[in-house]
Amino acid sequence: MDENPIELKPRIGCLVLAAGASLRLGSPKQLLIYDGKTLLRRSVETAINAGFKPVIVVLGSEIERSRSEISGLDVKIHINEDWESGMSSSIKAGLEHLLKIEPEIDGVLITLCDQPKVSSEHLNLFVEKFEVTKASIIAAQYEGVAGVTALFSK
Repeated sequence: MDENPIELKPRIGCLVLAAGASLRLGSPKQLLIYDGKTLLRRSVETAINAGFKPVIVVLGSEIERSRSEISGLDVKIHINEDWESGMSSSIKAGLEHLLKIEPEIDGVLITLCDQPKVSSEHLNLFVEKFEVTKASIIAAQYEGVAGVTALFSK
């Protein structure tokens, strides 16, 4: 038996929340173009490039247009039938789907499709912090308030 076993990296899935209709904006944020790509495609590519497995995209509003934007990417799409009730229903639906397909997952990173400045490197910082601290929750902070992006231990 090896006295110094290699510690395996935690298995972290990712939920990309993209179900809202963006009523105040007047058009779905996930389909807005930023620097040549929709916010949805950009956020999904960021999660994939960061190495999350699986990446689950939670859709609700504009399902078909959103689906076509991420066609060909290695993601699982989950439809939140209750998307109009708010973000918490998308988190719940996405987590249930994640645990159904990956019951032994160590944690989940939750991110939004409308944060185009969040990079793969930013997302990997959450995983690095999780590996070091083993914290139950690691969340971004804005002016002292915790929010999304956030990583939750199983």
